[in-house]
Amino acid sequence: MSAVPAERRVRATLGMCYADLGRVHPERVRLAVEEVRRRDALQHAGPALVGSARAIVGEYFRTGPDNLWRQAARVTAPTLVIHGRRDRIVDARMALRAGRTFPDVRLVTIPNAGHVAQMEFPEIVAREAARLLAETRAHTR
Repeated sequence: MSAVPAERRVRATLGMCYADLGRVHPERVRLAVEEVRRRDALQHAGPALVGSARAIVGEYFRTGPDNLWRQAARVTAPTLVIHGRRDRIVDARMALRAGRTFPDVRLVTIPNAGHVAQMEFPEIVAREAARLLAETRAHTR
C-alpha cells in the first residue's frame, strides 16, 4: 500500500503520458484508480514494478551487438515511428535517432500529442498506419 493516494498516482501517471489530460475520459480515470487500488493489495505489485523499471532501464543502456539500436538497424520491414512533440517521457532526440536508425522508416511527429499519441489522436495514428500499409502493399506488387 502506498502513502500516496491511488487517485493522485493515477493523475500523475496520466499527466506524464498525455499532453492534455482533458483527452482522458473520466470513466477511464475511474477504472485506472480501481486498478491501482487492486494492485496495491497484491504482495508482488511493488517488486514487479521495480523489476519492470530496472529491466527497461537495463535494456536502454545495454551495450554490445544486441542492444536496442543495433537491433533496430537490422529491422527490414517498413517502420512507422510516431512521436508526440509534447512527450515528457521520450525525448525528441530519440525519435530523430530512430528515424536515422531504422533502415526503412517514416517518422511522424504529432505537435499536440504526448507519450500516448495513439490514445490522444487515434485517427491520426490510424491514418499513418494505413498509409504505411498501403504504400508497402504497392511496393510489393
